[in-house]
This record gives sequence, structure tokens and C-alpha cells, in this order.
Amino acid sequence: MNPGPYPAIEAHSSGMLPVGGGHEIYWEEVGHPEGTPALYRTADPAAAAVPATGAASIRAPGAPC
Repeated sequence: MNPGPYPAIEAHSSGMLPVGGGHEIYWEEVGHPEGTPALYRTADPAAAAVPATGAASIRAPGAPC
């Protein structure tokens, strides 16, 4: 597994958000607490979201690299 140019990050907090019908969405807070907020979402739990800058990628828990 290639870790890429950036170190692994740890979530400050995480959890499951109930969205109805017995479904939940996994969420986590990462990064600098005083940084600019950003939201990345994926339609598929195994998908990866890549910011427009291509500077980093955010992967769903358990997603392959």
C-alpha cells in the first residue's frame, strides 16, 4: 500500500448519523480545529472523494487504496 505524499490523519471525532429508514451515514471531523470547514461526501461507501485541487484524497472507512 502506498501511503502517498501526506501522513495518515486521525479523526477528532466520528459517528453514525441516522438518516431514516434504518440507514446511517458515517461522519468524522479531521484537520486543524481552527481551519476552513469543508465537506466531502461520496455516493458509494467504498468510493473516494478527491478535492478539485487534487491535493489529497478522503476515503471511506475500509475503502481500498
